[in-house]
Amino acid sequence: TREAPREVRNLLRNRKILSKAAVPIGFADGKPITYLDEFVFNFSRLLQSVQEEAKRSGINPRVNQNQLLLFSNPAYLAEHRKILEQKNFFGLSKGQVRFILQPLGAKYWARPEDVHRLDGKVPSPALRKMLSRAKKIEAQIRRTPESVIVPDEREPLGHGEYFHQIISSGEILRWLSSGKKWIFVKNVDNCAAKLDKVWLQILGYFLDRGLDFQVEVSPRSVGQTGGSLIVMKDTLAHQIAEDPNILATNRIRGHIMSPSDSYWFNDAVALFTPRYVLNLYKQEEQSDREFVRELEKASPSVRRMIAERGRALFPSILDVKPAKRITGATVKRETNLWQSTGLVPDEIRVNAIGVRGARHLPLDRYFDPKFKDRNSELLRLRVLSTKQWFLPEPVIRGAQKKLAKDLKRKVTRFEALLFLETYVGNKPLFEDLIQYNRKAEFVTPGILRSHGS
Repeated sequence: TREAPREVRNLLRNRKILSKAAVPIGFADGKPITYLDEFVFNFSRLLQSVQEEAKRSGINPRVNQNQLLLFSNPAYLAEHRKILEQKNFFGLSKGQVRFILQPLGAKYWARPEDVHRLDGKVPSPALRKMLSRAKKIEAQIRRTPESVIVPDEREPLGHGEYFHQIISSGEILRWLSSGKKWIFVKNVDNCAAKLDKVWLQILGYFLDRGLDFQVEVSPRSVGQTGGSLIVMKDTLAHQIAEDPNILATNRIRGHIMSPSDSYWFNDAVALFTPRYVLNLYKQEEQSDREFVRELEKASPSVRRMIAERGRALFPSILDVKPAKRITGATVKRETNLWQSTGLVPDEIRVNAIGVRGARHLPLDRYFDPKFKDRNSELLRLRVLSTKQWFLPEPVIRGAQKKLAKDLKRKVTRFEALLFLETYVGNKPLFEDLIQYNRKAEFVTPGILRSHGS
């Protein structure tokens, strides 16, 4: 967000953008819409659509029992609250929108060998400066070990903290006491993972199968890197594994396979039950009920210790990134929410459901003015990720050339920008999704009369 282009900042009248949730993605009714705006609007509109259809069917709905839980941190909370207050919570009651926070953790100076992991991600002159600084700091650390900590820079420690903080904050007890049966989770910037009639089908599938965790995955497209769906041969259990873990396992077992050879790609969207969370942190000999009693009796400090008990089981991810204030490379230890799928016992049912991502749109005709099926394509679209604002022209042309070879057809510059997960490439789809969320039918008319609930 510190590198937001001027035209993006201008949409918000040069207001400083701290978090990705506050990035504007388009307009509705002449006003700029951020990722967070669109997420909360979509949630509110679904509840309204369900309520209207229920009343038509003579059913008294209880939509107000559904809540929106936003995972923030002390650095971003004021920004997130202001966005929602300015839009009057999109018609939701204040009690329906809640926050839990994750503490900000320490960052450490990267070792010289870690700096090389930024090769190709930062300009060569900056990389040389980072390497020079890493060597100087390495010598300094030998004299004063505490100098490994980067001063005045603290950051969130990965989305694995979502589960850790649900335990340490006592949020899990709130879920249980209020009768919550399932939770939906996604990244705020994935505005394609919308709450609509396709999502209701996905929810129905989750409930029908009696699952504890259901992750959305899409077919991996050309050049796409990231988490993979793994199906265990002995139990047929589903897991999400990240690239470093797959590579390490392959090395140990002598396999020659790239993570990008896997078919199903993790879309970072899921449904899960409170029971799933309990089984990440309870001790092996405990029943669910015994663990809940332990949590109910625990002080805040003891709950933090219980959360650490589970956190210690998660694989560590050491993420190398440039420092914010000076030229240097830093590293922080993170845990990954999705790798929890490999930590739960066998009786916890984990499975996946296949969906479609932006790269699977019929891009050769989608933006043709004569194309009539845009809404049906948007209905099925579940993944739209944004990793960077834009990329240098040589990178874009190189991607065009490679994609054309892999897809065996001509590839437009726009397609390359979309495949590269850029803000510029995604912007036309942002605009279409904003319109979809305001005009599409979210609940099939008559569905409650025909199914009874």
